[in-house]
Amino acid sequence: MSKIVGVEERRRHPRVKFESLVRVAVNGRKGRKAVGRDISFGGCSFYVDKSANWAKNEWVEIAIIPPEQFVDTIFDSRCKLKGRIARGWDESDSGTDNEQCVAVEFEKDIREVVRGIYQSRRIGFSLILLLVLLGILGLKFLNVEYYWYQPVLNVYSLTVTGYIISRFLLSFFYCPPKDTGFTPTVSFVIPVKNDEHMIGQTIARCFSADYPREKFEIIVVNDGSTDNTLAEIRKAEKRFGGMRVISFEKNKGKRHAMAAAIRVASSEVLICIDSDSLVSRDSIRHIVQGFSDPSVGAVCGHARVLNADKSSLAKMQEVRYYLAF
Repeated sequence: MSKIVGVEERRRHPRVKFESLVRVAVNGRKGRKAVGRDISFGGCSFYVDKSANWAKNEWVEIAIIPPEQFVDTIFDSRCKLKGRIARGWDESDSGTDNEQCVAVEFEKDIREVVRGIYQSRRIGFSLILLLVLLGILGLKFLNVEYYWYQPVLNVYSLTVTGYIISRFLLSFFYCPPKDTGFTPTVSFVIPVKNDEHMIGQTIARCFSADYPREKFEIIVVNDGSTDNTLAEIRKAEKRFGGMRVISFEKNKGKRHAMAAAIRVASSEVLICIDSDSLVSRDSIRHIVQGFSDPSVGAVCGHARVLNADKSSLAKMQEVRYYLAF
């Protein structure tokens, strides 16, 4: 039997607020709904009806979707964990008199469970990719066989197919740089024009990055905006302080805006982002690790579409970003 993550070990892990739906099943019976209270890598607690008369150390199966950016920056799927009841108690903040709070210790660290999910996905994806490749190669054989009937169209078809396949094949050999603790000074470069609704969020996310505050600066260039973008920038400057703001009276273009920011930047690494891009809390620490290798001159971060679930076009762009990054 696997080792249980003990209470002392659980308390060493960071706890975060967790108010999502939790399904708890005992002895294979139908799962009971509960509402999350908090969660750590080693366990969680939740509110459940008092009719759930579970004994201490009783084994349960829990199905949850971890909070966003809890395990890592991208995992957002349901996972099932086995654990045991650590304790149950009445608590005044549980919402109603008919609820009790129950704490569960996970059998495995939730990060280990997520790694297993990733591994199974990689295997499944590899098998699907292999089948798709065989199908594509079968179709492309016709392009070769009848090449001279439409040579231009066939060359285009084969080139695009080869490019897309190469992106998937090369991804198997990608290995992210190891975290060596490298923390160079960083300058965020943010050119903006007429983006009053997003620029404030973009700046706030940069300031909330998990990176030493004394080691980064933020340079925002207002490229001749005609809306309230500059006012939003000034609000953020007043709120956070420590910002450099450059404002063009007339629009000069993104290239000129970035160049103006780069000229006044004083850091070792420049991070250029769009005015509608929201950086993840731990992304800066990850992206600068590539520069610990002196032969590396540039690093590209992974981008996702913020509103991918809003339209078919946005979903297509999300796929494009997935292939590109």
